[in-house]
Amino acid sequence: MDLKKTIARYKLNLVTGEELRAAADQALEEGLFAPALSDLAFAAGLYLEEYRSMFEKALTELKIPIPSEEEAVWCVLKYYVNGVADGRIQPREGMRRITVEIVNVYLYRKSKEHLGDSHGLGKLIGAYYSYDDVEKQDEIMAIDLEIIQSAKDWINTYGRS
Repeated sequence: MDLKKTIARYKLNLVTGEELRAAADQALEEGLFAPALSDLAFAAGLYLEEYRSMFEKALTELKIPIPSEEEAVWCVLKYYVNGVADGRIQPREGMRRITVEIVNVYLYRKSKEHLGDSHGLGKLIGAYYSYDDVEKQDEIMAIDLEIIQSAKDWINTYGRS
């Protein structure tokens, strides 16, 4: 996961200390440098709040802003939906993560008629909940294909990462 997505997940309280440490390590490998970034990359055995503090200090040193909650939601949604559409993430797992991490926490209160409709996720979420009603492998595969196609349609409307 790239730094932009890690920052978005950070904003939404979805990252672990190890994910922050790994993101710092990756950023250093990609040529970014800040003293706090280096400190974070080599940190171990800290509490999550300590990792978060180091990460925020590194972002300040790098002059990288932390997005608003809404910007972070869109960033994480695009990451997962793109992953489902291009095959990096299995449809059921991608939709599980979208539902658990984003929809149930951030979008339930913004929904109007259907869960996730505020961000165009109605069709994807509807298909995801269809898994509950099937057992046969061919039915599961049909839902997988429906989710993949719906993800591609969503990207056409809302854009890539």
